[in-house]
Amino acid sequence: QRFCGKLAPSLVCHVDQDETAYKTYGLQQGGILALAGPAMFMAAARSAASGHVQGKTTGNTRMLPGTFIIDGEGIVQFAHYSHHPGDHPKIKKLVGVMAEQFDEEE
Repeated sequence: QRFCGKLAPSLVCHVDQDETAYKTYGLQQGGILALAGPAMFMAAARSAASGHVQGKTTGNTRMLPGTFIIDGEGIVQFAHYSHHPGDHPKIKKLVGVMAEQFDEEE
């Protein structure tokens, strides 16, 4: 809520306190390589070099993230299952998927 309200006030963001959505969408907990392996350290270094810092950690710290775009009909139009906590889809990719959705709706 804090994150979306500040950075994406026009989007609906959901917090999954009991991990129901994680289970529904097939998200997994990360093992040692996902949480502390070379890919994670590289992502952390890129993030720090860009001026981003780790905020307060909440929830299940082993749960790997995912990014989903779900249309107004409830259909998943895009799914990205992260291989480590710093593995996120490119914003250009997400914007492209959203643009396609809006073009189809017109």
